[in-house]
Amino acid sequence: MANNYFSDHYARMNGIDPGSEFSIREWLKRSEAFYASELSTYWESLEDKRILELGCGVGGFLNYVMKQHPARFLGIDSSESQLSVCRKHVTESVVRADSLDFLRMQTDQYDWIIALDMLEHVRKEDVSPLVKAIHSALAPGGKMLIRTPNMGSLFALRSRYVDFTHEVGFTEESIRQVLAENGYSSIEVHNTLIGRKRLFAITTFQRLLGMLYNISLSRIVTQNMIVVAQ
Repeated sequence: MANNYFSDHYARMNGIDPGSEFSIREWLKRSEAFYASELSTYWESLEDKRILELGCGVGGFLNYVMKQHPARFLGIDSSESQLSVCRKHVTESVVRADSLDFLRMQTDQYDWIIALDMLEHVRKEDVSPLVKAIHSALAPGGKMLIRTPNMGSLFALRSRYVDFTHEVGFTEESIRQVLAENGYSSIEVHNTLIGRKRLFAITTFQRLLGMLYNISLSRIVTQNMIVVAQ
């Protein structure tokens, strides 16, 4: 399934024609603007930072880094079909590797390690070893940024099962639990990019549901969540 992941699933989910260079480049342009809006609040500058992206796929985030920041970066992914697209349209600074195997050979190397829509594809028994290996690969003061589906959202079931290769899901509470047990001293969990009016409406509706069912629901309400840990 990994061999055809881009053409059989990712391209379809993102409205990309995998056979069209124009379609791929247009998607990269759209994703660059999206990453600039969604992620730029988490760092002042990436200038001269050493950045590793786990599960870089076809290179949407790497394209953003190249265009927006003078940083040193590397992407890794286990899918050669996705990396071939990345090499052709974005950058050759990618390596085909298993994330855990690669990280076990790294110590104090990176200022930022990025994992966007990746952790949910990791088997449950490998999650703790992976985040521990990320911790070891970060330089002193380095940070990890994760984006993963939010199982505390109203659309948690869709997020969990929209992709057959998803292995696990997290709430704000469970991702904090995993990271705290593996050495992270500072853990922040955020909603993904959402307008104030929409956030207020969803938060209010979710609070009413919580009152109806007499349970305390998560304060993170978006379909995905951003986690920054140091």
